[in-house]
Amino acid sequence: MRFAILDFRFAIENHRGSQTARWAVIVHQSKIKNQTASTAAAAAKSKITSPAFTLIEILIVVAIMGIAGAIVVPHMLTAGTMGIQAAARMVIADLLYAQNEAIANQSVRKVIFEPAQDGAGNRYRITDAADQTIDVDWKGGDGGNYVVDFEQETSRFGRVRITSVQFSEDNPNQVAFDALGSPSSGGTIDLTFQDTVYRITVAAFTGRVTVQKL
Repeated sequence: MRFAILDFRFAIENHRGSQTARWAVIVHQSKIKNQTASTAAAAAKSKITSPAFTLIEILIVVAIMGIAGAIVVPHMLTAGTMGIQAAARMVIADLLYAQNEAIANQSVRKVIFEPAQDGAGNRYRITDAADQTIDVDWKGGDGGNYVVDFEQETSRFGRVRITSVQFSEDNPNQVAFDALGSPSSGGTIDLTFQDTVYRITVAAFTGRVTVQKL
């Protein structure tokens, strides 16, 4: 009988021990879950509260940069610098116009330059094969009006001067485009404002026009 009671008590103790261990496991798992949930919540909160720029802030910065650029850039480029750049663009555009006119009309078109010398010259004109200045409606005025005179257009080009023109030996101051748009020879035109020089180059055979600052 005593052994039976002892066995029964031992069984009860084992049962209690197993229940305690089970509760300990449950509590430990609960702690792990709580810690995991806390870590995930903290990570999510850190992502939500991480520093960043709003769209309005970005737009404000872009607007400020645009205003600053509009104020600073014109002061970086003097009137003379912008004038010589405008003159270079004009010469290039007119060389290409003469080339296209020659192709379209299947007849020679010339660009004749008069370099600046002792207050004279400093202009160029587009002519036909007989050296007659061509007429275009959009320039206005009388016939033979395709003339660009830098001396008379200082408001657009400042004090830009045509200082050098070098094409063929026979006609160094002019270039003629034939019906295929090919130039009579390659050559260069130098435009100068103070110490700034832009050189416009017309390639032989192809008539390709380029510009570079010297």
